[in-house]
Amino acid sequence: MQLKNITLFLIKSGLVLKQDTESAARGRKKMAGIVAKCKRIKICVKICLERTCYHG
Repeated sequence: MQLKNITLFLIKSGLVLKQDTESAARGRKKMAGIVAKCKRIKICVKICLERTCYHG
């Protein structure tokens, strides 16, 4: 999955989650934290996104 596709996936997910804004806000905050952490320790962002998006 390329970064552009991941971005589009997250945008689509965000639109779907908008019905539950509190949940969506928590999800975005968690995702942002995980992505930032992965970038800091230089672990593949794809792995982090798969873990978060596909495993809850």
